[in-house]
Amino acid sequence: MQRAVRTLSGAMNLTTVLFLTMSVDAPGKNYTSLLECWLKQMRFHKVPNVAVMMGHRNPDHVELCHQHNVAIIPVKPYLTRSPADSSYLWQGTKINMMNLTRWKTVVYFDMDFLFYDSPALCVSLCRSSFCATRDSGVPGTYFNAGMMIIKPSKQMFLRAKNAMDGYSPKRFAEQDLLNEIFDAQLLPRICNVVSPTADDFKSARGLLHEKLWSSPPDARPSVCSRLP
Repeated sequence: MQRAVRTLSGAMNLTTVLFLTMSVDAPGKNYTSLLECWLKQMRFHKVPNVAVMMGHRNPDHVELCHQHNVAIIPVKPYLTRSPADSSYLWQGTKINMMNLTRWKTVVYFDMDFLFYDSPALCVSLCRSSFCATRDSGVPGTYFNAGMMIIKPSKQMFLRAKNAMDGYSPKRFAEQDLLNEIFDAQLLPRICNVVSPTADDFKSARGLLHEKLWSSPPDARPSVCSRLP
């Protein structure tokens, strides 16, 4: 039996919850070391039911998953392009999480997260089929797609797939597309601290989301290096 974990609204059993990221790669980015850090943090927080989606097989990422005894979910890759960032090539592959209907809830995180609290922190706050946090510096209800909590369904997946089939280049790739087709229940900032400040790092609280793939390993906080 899996133990209950503490969330912002009390204890919760995670038997039917999948914690997920997506394997991506791009020249000059540090994605392999990010995935290693992500997997170490999941193990440190004793998160059950962890998996990595792969639209393209990356041998280094496969080896890391095997080392951490984490499931690999092969999925169809979906091409996305951004006029602002050439590395946003396959971010649309993310929509496959909506088709993982074996699970009642899927909690998705990009690989560039630092978990000062449990990755399960905000699961119990999600009362809708689609939850996320407001993106940093953007007014209104525009959400960041680096962390999403969803109740997967065939209908949700087909809605995203149909939109992806007609995709045209967007500034923030799949994030712009998902904002066009889904209304998210907005969760507190602590669930996805986008572009954390020095004070955020000093507080050592929350789920911090930084563009760590753009910085060298020695410029990152020590949260990963101190993990076994």
